[in-house]
Amino acid sequence: MRLGDRSDHSSDDSSDIRLSDLVDIVRRRWRLVAIVTALALIAAVAFAYTQPRIYRAEVVVVPVLDNDGTGVFGALPGQFAGIAQQVLGGSFGSNTQRAELVALLESRQVAREFIVSRKLLPLLFPERWNAKAQQWKMEDGKSTEPSMFAAVQRFDQRVRRIEENKISGIVKLGIELPERERVAPLANELVAFANEAARTRAIAESGRSVEYLNREIERTAYVDVKQALYRLLEGQLARAMSANVRSDFAFRVIDPAVTPDLGRHVKPRRLLIMAAGALAGFALGVIAALLWAVVRGGPHASRTPA
Repeated sequence: MRLGDRSDHSSDDSSDIRLSDLVDIVRRRWRLVAIVTALALIAAVAFAYTQPRIYRAEVVVVPVLDNDGTGVFGALPGQFAGIAQQVLGGSFGSNTQRAELVALLESRQVAREFIVSRKLLPLLFPERWNAKAQQWKMEDGKSTEPSMFAAVQRFDQRVRRIEENKISGIVKLGIELPERERVAPLANELVAFANEAARTRAIAESGRSVEYLNREIERTAYVDVKQALYRLLEGQLARAMSANVRSDFAFRVIDPAVTPDLGRHVKPRRLLIMAAGALAGFALGVIAALLWAVVRGGPHASRTPA
């Protein structure tokens, strides 16, 4: 069919004509499309195999809640429970308590203290660290040692992964690093570190609460109030005892992290990268073929009349 014959077709067939033109251009310039696709695939393969392997270790935990989910105030009469929660502090239900514990696990403060205690700065910024000299590299006469703000930000963006199942309450804490042997120990240590932080805070809060309650018991003369304060005191002492004797005060480990196998890396996803490279190369090849046809005088310039 000649180009002139196509002008007689109705406008309803215009999209079919354009599609047929595109197919014809790709068919006639298939070598160009194949070359561009191959080059893009080669670039994608090179990129995929030059990226460092990132390994992930995951520990499964469950936040430890009070038996009734209401903290130490659940046994108090209704007229005292609300006041006690506001004065002494405490959970307002299992959902709030669980949310507080998960927030502690993913908090910047825990991340900052964990980075400092485990000396993770060189691990987080290997491009700035001179492993041979055991010091930070210099640029323009200044040290490239990162700030703690930058360290916590990178830890959150690239290393720490937290997933919470709202229905079951199960929390998965993952650590992702190129160092395969370190991901599992660091994941387990971070949970232990968060437990220790929760224990320390609970012991300090209980100590202050016990001092306050003892003073109030001595000052009040009302029997009902004294009984309520004694119940609060009993609860705070029980909380302090639990914090002192339990290592899993805030998080109970269900499944500890284990070192992943050598071939079980999560990044880079090489097949996905290569597939994306091939698709992108094919698209670029088609665009190059269209541009070639436009430069040569339009999509039908080189078509031989029927």
